[in-house]
Amino acid sequence: MPELPEAEIVRRNLEANCLGKSIAEVVVKDDRILDNIDAAFLTKSLKGRRFTSAIRYGKRIFLKSEDLQVENKQVKDERAENQQINNHQSKDLWLTTHLGMTGWIDCLNIPDGERPIRDSPYEPRYTRLLIIFDHSGMAYTDPRLFGRLGLTESPDEFIKQRRLGPDALKMDFDEFSKGLRRKTASIKTVLLDQGFIAGLGNLYTDEVLFQAGINPQAKSYAVNDTRSSRLFQSIQEVLNTAISSGSDFNLLPESYLLPHRHRNGRCPKDGSILEVIKVNGRTTYFCPEHQG
Repeated sequence: MPELPEAEIVRRNLEANCLGKSIAEVVVKDDRILDNIDAAFLTKSLKGRRFTSAIRYGKRIFLKSEDLQVENKQVKDERAENQQINNHQSKDLWLTTHLGMTGWIDCLNIPDGERPIRDSPYEPRYTRLLIIFDHSGMAYTDPRLFGRLGLTESPDEFIKQRRLGPDALKMDFDEFSKGLRRKTASIKTVLLDQGFIAGLGNLYTDEVLFQAGINPQAKSYAVNDTRSSRLFQSIQEVLNTAISSGSDFNLLPESYLLPHRHRNGRCPKDGSILEVIKVNGRTTYFCPEHQG
């Protein structure tokens, strides 16, 4: 399930492989992944432009597209068909991406002279959106269709409209600590609230609580200053470590919970069986001995 580390890994891959290239084709293969936009509008908005930067906020990725001032008459004619699209040509547009539970973005290399079309062998399985450059491309894949893609003229406004909290890797400690004391829900429930912190999901929340030695059922307001400081540091350390490991749980330190977070999994500190409970409906693994 993609969380902040996975989104950052995707962002870096896009930054390294998909910027500065003219968008030749946009193929929406399943419009159920589109967020308040139709396939024709998305296609006409992006075709003939290029992505120039990729940023991440929480679990979301924003790809900035700029107009290439394309001389291709067919592209110009297609844009002129829709006045709303035409009005966008002098503006920056951002492709917004939320990976949901099973979404991912693959960067594709295409042999010279060949372009993938529908059902091409170059497309990964479960491709829902395909963007084709000259000799490369990017495919948004999503088996379970919980992810969403759309357009915005302002990531800041997009974030504000969705009432997202501060990014988990850029939040201020004083704001974080004061916010915890104002909450009455369990600490895990609070950390999963994207309006409080943007980026943490079920898996990494279990890890940061394990590293901080805090029971996931503890009331947020009861987490004292010492523990909130330890929790804040754990969030930074766990997320950065996960990014550095390429989000491969097998490459995480031996002291981490995630490689053992499975049925009959054992605490990495003493080998005791991890306890499994539900917290606000979410499956939760923890060690009662080390998370008092």
